[in-house]
Order: sequence, then structure tokens, then C-alpha cells
Amino acid sequence: MLVTCAFGAYATLLKKDVNFDFLNYHWYNGYAFLNNRYDVDSINVQLRRFVNPLLDVPVYLLAQNVGAKVVAFCLGAVQGLNLVLVFYLARLALQETIGAPVLWLCAMVAIAGGLGANNLSELGTVFMDNIVSLGALAALLTICAGCRSKTPGTVRSLGFASAGGIILGLFIGLKLTLAIYAVGICVAFLIAGGRQRLWLGIAFSLATVLGFLASDGAWLLKNYMDTGNPILPLYNNVFRSPLLEPLSFTDTRFVPKSTLEALYYPFVIAVDPHRVSEVLFRDFRIPLFYATSIIAGAVLANRMARKSVRPNLSDFQTPTFLLVAATVSLLVWSVVAGIYRYLAALEVLAPTLIATAVFLIVPNRRVAVWGSAAIAIFVMVTTVPGSWGRKEWSKRWVEIDIPKNFLESRAMVVIVGTPPSSFVIPSFPKSYVFVQVGDTFTLNQAVYFKQHEGQGTLYDKLRQRIASYNGPLFVMWIARAGLPDALLYEFKLARRQQECGRLESNLYPYVEICRAERIAN
Repeated sequence: MLVTCAFGAYATLLKKDVNFDFLNYHWYNGYAFLNNRYDVDSINVQLRRFVNPLLDVPVYLLAQNVGAKVVAFCLGAVQGLNLVLVFYLARLALQETIGAPVLWLCAMVAIAGGLGANNLSELGTVFMDNIVSLGALAALLTICAGCRSKTPGTVRSLGFASAGGIILGLFIGLKLTLAIYAVGICVAFLIAGGRQRLWLGIAFSLATVLGFLASDGAWLLKNYMDTGNPILPLYNNVFRSPLLEPLSFTDTRFVPKSTLEALYYPFVIAVDPHRVSEVLFRDFRIPLFYATSIIAGAVLANRMARKSVRPNLSDFQTPTFLLVAATVSLLVWSVVAGIYRYLAALEVLAPTLIATAVFLIVPNRRVAVWGSAAIAIFVMVTTVPGSWGRKEWSKRWVEIDIPKNFLESRAMVVIVGTPPSSFVIPSFPKSYVFVQVGDTFTLNQAVYFKQHEGQGTLYDKLRQRIASYNGPLFVMWIARAGLPDALLYEFKLARRQQECGRLESNLYPYVEICRAERIAN
């Protein structure tokens, strides 16, 4: 309780979160889910519709009813739970490694993990990386507590492996980036799962799929029925939705360029943070973990080669299991993602993993204890978190002032341009319909849309919606971006220059809005 309250209080000392993703889709997604807007509006939010909105719903509800600082406190308190889970994981790992946990060291490595650059930069924000990380950590804790060698029993172990899979699957459904840990844990079962390793791996895998379907299955099915691709736009080369070009649309900006680079990519985090993040930061936790895990593996292999250590293949090995699960997950991340904030769970667990590896490398317990403590202190004092965008506190998280002359009983608002502006939608009357055109993603598809006009593309759908609407029309855009009138012309619209105004916001430079009229062909 003390730890969670401390992190909640610290979140209120930071400024209010106004990151791009919050403005782009997090705030709107919570509103849209609660008000069944997905079949009313045509809001692309940079084609992030595939994102499960369930995480955004409680934040939206909370922010609608309490002050902004209370929301930040609640977010920070939940994010602080990562430290609690890591503390108990450290106890399990160190108890099995050296025979008894060093409680002050367990607390130190947990705190060192919680003060990582990613965790601090996302504290009180809605990125959700350090909230879904709770799922990965809880799954590991459930598995390690239930399957360890001091609690034998096939049925018991299978039950805990399945429970861990369900937990992880539920959280993967909430944010797909967590799937890297499913691969790591499966491999860890095969290497350190004991005599039942295969059955434990199968039970975990099946349970993970069930958990995933429970939290995300209905949402993916709805997306498939609406668009022909459950994760639109991703992997449209496989699903081939007619709305978009048949490409994968995966973000490869941060992915290594070769297999060799993927093997050393975790070290890039330390030397070139911009390779793995859009914001600058400094954090040595994961590179140090990767280095110590490699050394620990080499040392153990050498000892086994000399027959000074005989591998125990019959019992579940918590330290080995954690190190293998984390290392494999990190390598999978290198290949498929490369975005640092997706490693939120691994960052907070890294000091515990480093200590575990150090105890396997260094035979002298006293040296290992103080060496682990020194590393924990080093990573804490050298950390520099990044910033995703914050503003001074206001009474409410989102405050939008809409001039009365733009309020009608019903209307359609056409959102134009690339900067995020969907955050203003919940402040309008629910009778309004919103259509988004000309965002960055769809602009990049302009050639495809023109070549396939009339074949059911996204732009065909948008044109039909705008053309068929019978009622007042408005056009809206972010002021500093300017209004691309030529884009409006494509949809047979023009703004009325004399009937324009501004929506004042506490989040972003004011939003321009004008009445619009239809123009002849």
C-alpha cells in the first residue's frame, strides 16, 4: 500500500499527460466504447481502431467524474503495483538461488526496477505499457510460486501454469505488444520446466489463447465483421480488407536491419536510445541484464562441461526459468518490435534478473549480494527518463469550450488534417456525427484510393457517408496545421469563411471550426 501510494503521489507531482496517443485515440476510444460510437462515427484515429478500448474505459469514466490529479494518482498507484510483484518474484528467485532471500536486497532491486526510465516517463499517463506489464509479472509470479521444486505435484503445476497463461492472455488481449512474453515463457518451460516441461508448456499455451480470446475475441470479431481485417491495418496483406492496400503496415522504424543486429540490439538501448524510442532517455537496466544473462549462461555451461555442476532436469528451476523467459522475450522484441516502451515489464524486472544472474556467476554470496546492490544503485543514479508531452494541471483532464453558434440539435463534423483532434469529440452533443479525412495514414494511401475508386476502399466509404448526410455540416482542424482546402474539395465541400470560430482547449493549441457547404461537381 505504501509503495502504490508513493507512486500515485509522485504522479501528481508531474505535469498532466497530453501525449500524442492520448489526443489521437485513447480519450476517444473510452468515450466511443461507452456510447457505441464505432457504428456512428467514421474516425480513423490513424487507423488504430484495432486497439482494444477496454483499458481506456476506466480512465475515461474516472476523468469524467473526478479531478485531473485524482486520475493521475490512481494511474500512478496502479502502475506502482509492478514493484510489489517484482519484490515477490525476487524473493522466489533469490531463495532458490542462495537458499534464503535477502529481503533488503529484494526491496532494493524492486525499487531499482520501478525507477526505470520507461516506468517514470509513463507514470500517470495512458500509454498503458506499465499497466499491462502487471499481467506479465503476475503470470510469472503465479507460475514460479506454483511450479517451483518445493511444491511438487503434476496437477498443481499444470493448474498454476494454466492460471499464468490465462492471466497473460487476458492482458495480451488488452495490448497485443505483451505477446512477446508468451513466447519467452513457452521456451522457458521447455528448458527449465522440470520433468513435466512439455505438458506445462502446452497447458500454458492453451490457457494463454483462452485468456486472449476472452478479453479480445469479441472485439477482433467485430473488427473483422466491419472491415474484413480483425487488426486493421496490420497484416492487410494476409486479410486483404478492401478498405486499404494489401500491405503489412507494421512499424519497422525501430526494428533491427539484420539477424546479427537483432542479437546485439539490446545493447543499442544504452548507446543510441533514439534507435528504440521517439524520445530521448537513458537507462542501463536491460543492457546490463542481457550482458549478465549471457555471462551466467556461459559460466553454467562451463561448469557443466567440467562436471562441477550437474544440471537438475527433474525439477522446475525458478532462476533459470526467469532468465530464459526474459532473454527469449527480449530477443523476440528485437526481431518484431524494437520499441523500448514495449519492454515495460522487463525493465522493472531487470534489476532482479541481474541479481539472479550475479548469484549464479559469483560463488561468494557476500560478494554477490553487495555486487547486486551496487548495480542496483548504479542503474538508479544514471537513469534519465524521457518526456512524452505534459502540460500544467487543470481542474479536469479534458476541458473544451465550444462556441454556442456551433451547437445544433444534430450535425456532421468533418475532421481534416494530420494532427490528432479526436479528443474534442466527447465534448460535442452525442447527436453529432464525426468523419475523419486526410489523416497521415490515409494520405499515404491516396494513390491506392484513386486507383481503386469505386471498389469499396476507405475513401469510398467516407465519400458516401459525407454525401448521404442530410443536415448541418461543419469542418474542423488543428489551427497550427492549417486547413487543406484542396482535400475538402475532393469531398465536394467548402468552408464558409465568415462562419468560423475556435474551440479553446486545455490540452492542445485551439481547434478551428467552420460551417461547411456542399459545392457542385
